[in-house]
Amino acid sequence: MIGRTLGNRYKILEKIGCGGMATVYKARCILLDRIVAIKVLLPQFMDDEEFVRRFKREAQAAASLSHPNIVNIYDVGKDKETDYIVLEYIDGITLKDYIREKGPIPTDKTIKFGRQICDALDHAHKNKIIHRDIKPHNILITKDERIKVTDFGIARAISSSTLTNSGSMIGSVHYFSPEQARGSLISERSDLYSLGAVLYEMVTKRVPFEGESPIAVAIKHLNEQVIPPSHFNPNVSKGLESIIMKALTKDQNMRYQTAAEMNYDLGKLLEDPNYSVNYYEDDIMSETKVLPAVNGSDRYGQEGNNKMVNKNKKYKSKRKRNIFGFILKMILLTVLVAFMTWGGFMLKDFLTVPITEVPDVIGKSEEEADKEFKGAGLEYEVVEKLYDDSPQGFVIDQNPAGGEKVKINRPPVEIWVSKGQKQVPVPHLIGKEEREAYLLLSTNELEPGDVIRRESNEYPTGVVIDQNPRSSIMVKAGTEVNFVVSSGPKIKTIKLEDYRGKTISWAKNKLKELGLEPGELKYEESDKYSEGVIIEQNPGPNAEASQGDSVNFVISKGPGKIEKRRVTFQVVLPAKPDELNVKITINDSLGKRTAYTKTHKPEDSPLSITLEGAGQMEVKVYINDTIWGEDVL
Repeated sequence: MIGRTLGNRYKILEKIGCGGMATVYKARCILLDRIVAIKVLLPQFMDDEEFVRRFKREAQAAASLSHPNIVNIYDVGKDKETDYIVLEYIDGITLKDYIREKGPIPTDKTIKFGRQICDALDHAHKNKIIHRDIKPHNILITKDERIKVTDFGIARAISSSTLTNSGSMIGSVHYFSPEQARGSLISERSDLYSLGAVLYEMVTKRVPFEGESPIAVAIKHLNEQVIPPSHFNPNVSKGLESIIMKALTKDQNMRYQTAAEMNYDLGKLLEDPNYSVNYYEDDIMSETKVLPAVNGSDRYGQEGNNKMVNKNKKYKSKRKRNIFGFILKMILLTVLVAFMTWGGFMLKDFLTVPITEVPDVIGKSEEEADKEFKGAGLEYEVVEKLYDDSPQGFVIDQNPAGGEKVKINRPPVEIWVSKGQKQVPVPHLIGKEEREAYLLLSTNELEPGDVIRRESNEYPTGVVIDQNPRSSIMVKAGTEVNFVVSSGPKIKTIKLEDYRGKTISWAKNKLKELGLEPGELKYEESDKYSEGVIIEQNPGPNAEASQGDSVNFVISKGPGKIEKRRVTFQVVLPAKPDELNVKITINDSLGKRTAYTKTHKPEDSPLSITLEGAGQMEVKVYINDTIWGEDVL
């Protein structure tokens, strides 16, 4: 996975952790050039289509949360067979590690951390999102000690019981509420119970309940009273202990009802160390009541003994009447018992709540779902309407799942209904820089498609010159938008001429006219070329170059050490005309020059001329500006 790029956008840099549901990687967003965290689902979850669907829906719902104490969710995606979510990267540690290193945590710091967690929960609860898995492992602490709560709503996607022995579920059992352990309906108050367990561990460095198995811990959440934290840490203030114990009350109606309420008490405690709250102590076992003894002297004193003789005399006379009365009473009692037994059966039938099966309405229209729920004697409520690939008005999820057996007087079945595929406008990309175009597409929930580069004399390099679909058209979210990016003006090619034998100053002026540049200039000695004359060029003559290209030259420094010599030769003059203008030029290591010029008559012939030069001498004789002869000496 390291080095792989997901969604053509997120380059995996390193593995930073692994949980029971996903592996977490550090990655770089190529588009925005920022570090992110990516959670990649483990293979066993990728094969569960129902889980993946819930996972994506819950992640997308949590992505709507924006709060300084909540880890932001940036993206949810799939690359081939890999499902992943992209989150804000937090450079810090988990609260669990913080407790291990620095626990027990002092009261003031516990309060400050607790208030930040309350802020996060309050924001989520107001957006109808319950965390369901508040624990120190899901709470991050930055280097400047800011709290960041992560994994909002993700626990809901996990279809298996929280009491299973898989992955992070074992850790969750120490913090979840009695109603979660019981499998009952949970609410925002369930998160507050879990927060109470987290605060308990912060001040004691131990969880409220421990056991040999998750089941044993869950039973303790249901049946055992929490030992006050001051029993393990005498430094815990009475006020903080009262807030923790109120949060850990087993009866939902007696614990904190909102995160804001709990936050308020923590704030008051921070202001006033003597502040405390009243909390309900759970009655786990029924008390045995002892009836007081009755004093015999009050009823059967001396006066009673004196009257006993008279009563004995009357006993025999009344004996017959008492037997008859006893029989009558037994008959009446038998009738009463029979009536009560019959009434009990009737009352049982009256009070017994029928069991029904929850219909499976996923993939059906809301109208069809309404009929099926009414047929099963159940009520339902639409929790939220979400954008989905399913047709508008069709059910995309439900809780409880179809097929479960429930009582008809249970709370309404929750359903989520599709709003259809989300339609978004295509942004105007033409004239925008390429990077800005990518950002606009991402912001508008669209994907970049084919990106082509084309020459343009109108737009500078890197600017979008065309797009498809056109701007303002409504398309499905996630649609690919193709666009064309300018690669700059069309490049003109130039065929190079032969610069050899020409001076470098002339060549530079010529290159400037053509839009070319002189490149590397090297200087060498030459007996053939005079100083400042070009000996070689690269690219060579007739090669093609583009505007802005460079041409390299080798330039003569002139000859090295020169040995001069004198040469004498004869020139035979023509018989006509009467006046002859004689000119002799030399081209040698000393350069090209005129060595002799004079007017002669035909009778001066032949002329004997001595010239001085160096190296190979090319000699040309002109008479009246017409070449008369040439030689190499």
